[in-house]
Amino acid sequence: MRVRAAPGVTRAMVLALLASLGVWAGLQPAQAATISLHCGDVTGLISAITTANGSGGGTIDLNDNNVANCTYTVATTAVSDDGQGFGSSGLPLVTSAIVVNGNNSTIARDSNAGAFRVLEVFGGTLTLNSVTVSGGLAEATSTREGAGGGILNNAGSVALNQAHVTGNQATGTASVNDADGGGIDNVFGGALILNGSSVSANSAVAATAVGGGIDNANNGAVTATASSIDGNQVTATGSFSIAQAGGISNFPGGVLSLSGTDVSGNVVSSGGEADGGGIANFEGQISVANGTISNNTVSGNTANGGGILNQNSTLTSSVKGTVITGNAVSATAIAAGAGIFTDNSTTAGQLTVANAQITGNQNTAGAGGQGFGGGIFNNGALSTNNAAISSNSILAGSGGTAQGGGLFNQNQGNAVLTRGTVTLNTASAPGGTAGGGGIYNNGGTVSIRGARVKNNQPDNCEFTRC
Repeated sequence: MRVRAAPGVTRAMVLALLASLGVWAGLQPAQAATISLHCGDVTGLISAITTANGSGGGTIDLNDNNVANCTYTVATTAVSDDGQGFGSSGLPLVTSAIVVNGNNSTIARDSNAGAFRVLEVFGGTLTLNSVTVSGGLAEATSTREGAGGGILNNAGSVALNQAHVTGNQATGTASVNDADGGGIDNVFGGALILNGSSVSANSAVAATAVGGGIDNANNGAVTATASSIDGNQVTATGSFSIAQAGGISNFPGGVLSLSGTDVSGNVVSSGGEADGGGIANFEGQISVANGTISNNTVSGNTANGGGILNQNSTLTSSVKGTVITGNAVSATAIAAGAGIFTDNSTTAGQLTVANAQITGNQNTAGAGGQGFGGGIFNNGALSTNNAAISSNSILAGSGGTAQGGGLFNQNQGNAVLTRGTVTLNTASAPGGTAGGGGIYNNGGTVSIRGARVKNNQPDNCEFTRC
């Protein structure tokens, strides 16, 4: 499993670099000005950002002449690099506090232009209101992965209000074949907030590719309310490739909080390892409340966590009041946790699932392959409270193994099921081995405290009482 290591860059280091570049003055308080621009005036937009940076911040009102379907098409780069090797951006670096009121306009990279992301926030603060960011293409440089196809938030703060990040891409190259954050890459302690906004149809493509929609790394924080992360894709080619987090990735020190947010239709595909169709959490902390994690897919030689993957965390994470449905994992060798995959070796990394529905998720393994956990795969501390684990399935090909249609509990797993139901789940392996349609306990501990386990096929439980 790949985990991005923080390269030691901090917010203080970014601010020091800003000072050395002579833009520290752009971070000092000053009277904010408002600049209004006609539709399509890219030169004016570049000038307005530069002016705001030099004035301690400002407000930019786009499309003041109210043109329908207004687009600011960026054809050349304003920044070749930020001094940290992250490559080029179409607009100037945001180094102060800038508010952009989009009036439903789009800022897009020209599809015929060279490769560059749309914009980078470099230690500054950016608020996008009713703006769409589209068409960015972040290619890896000689020293860095392709990062943030639409937006790179580098130790800054970004707020999206009724804004959209769509159709952007991060890609690797022959020398650095890594890509992170097709839509948005949030790094080095950056803060990203989404309110009523969407991150959709973005992609990360490389031998090692992470975060089709959003990549949250290096102690970043992402908060999304009444938003959607939909239809994003991560693609990695080659038998030793790694693809992770079709919707959102959350790496060490990262904090991810979703409320009333939909994460759906995201895709992870790899010739090797594939993880986390909707959300992939590695050593970070996640909180998901009152949302939907649906119809995300993961496929590879090994495939884990169709809806949510939660791994190696020492922090308590939670999924509450959320519907996890229609997610799928498909693998030639090993497929695990179509709804949720959680693997944490310490009780401090407990995952709590409360008042949630884990239903209709599908685990498929190839001929001779192994499928574990149609609803949930657990190899750590798992607590469910009034959860409905129902109508999940595992199907292994000829001669394969299918275990734990509802819940598969591995040898380090400690699963406590309080109230709720485990019903109508199935495990099937024609010509192979199938068991634990409801619950399969593979040497761990399963405690059932008032939960009802019934009507599962081929049986309700194996190697635990129910």
